[in-house]
Amino acid sequence: MVLLTRKLASRKFIDLVNLAACKWANWDPTIPVEPGDYSRIDRETDQFQKEGNIFRETEIADIVSKYSLITGPRVDDYIIQSLNVKGALETAGPTFGGQWQFGSKRAALLLLYGSRITRLPEELFEELKETKWGHGKHIVSHIHSCPAYALYLSDRDNETVMINLHADVPLGPAPDVGINAIWTASGVSGTFQRACADGSVFVPLYQVKELKKRRGRRRQSPDPLNDDKEDWVPVDFPWNILDDDGKEMADVSVGVVPPMLVYPHY
Repeated sequence: MVLLTRKLASRKFIDLVNLAACKWANWDPTIPVEPGDYSRIDRETDQFQKEGNIFRETEIADIVSKYSLITGPRVDDYIIQSLNVKGALETAGPTFGGQWQFGSKRAALLLLYGSRITRLPEELFEELKETKWGHGKHIVSHIHSCPAYALYLSDRDNETVMINLHADVPLGPAPDVGINAIWTASGVSGTFQRACADGSVFVPLYQVKELKKRRGRRRQSPDPLNDDKEDWVPVDFPWNILDDDGKEMADVSVGVVPPMLVYPHY
């Protein structure tokens, strides 16, 4: 068993989820995050430090006032699992969950029940690109909100973990899980967080974009015709490649992937 400090655990979990889904995990999903929030990812805290929201900026009010947020359909079960996790989600009657096997390498699991995506329109990003207002800002393009979530970061102990959400009524199309739902778990030896509420008050996952040239981005294949063009792209990690315990590899520069640690393309 290799226990991590809160900072290293948070960073490693965020890193693993981002590599699996190209989205940012919120280590504390009770912290509110809204589409249109902007700031930069803090290298020291690993968290999104909100500075403002584009819908409250007078400088671009004439642009953003033309657009509204778009909310997608409810998804009863949403799961992200990193590399080095085996298992599958099982939903039966009043239970939502499953069993997963973790190995000797650090791995992450994120479960969202009843989640919805709320996002900014792509047309809004295109207009902001023309103004250059977004230079140097990280903007939240969409969020996943939900009434129940569970996250797990393994401790490299080859554990088999069962995580389930139980309710008094079948977990189906109802809008919220209600106060009579509870998470249970067995076999956990790593970091485990879970919560449920009456409404979609948690934001465990979100996407952040920045206006940047394609050239030199992590996980980005060379493209001579488009490398010098600016576009809204997912934000890269502000830290170096991490080892299995969440510590930065000192001999690897930020944004540079060593030959033996090539990440998948998205």
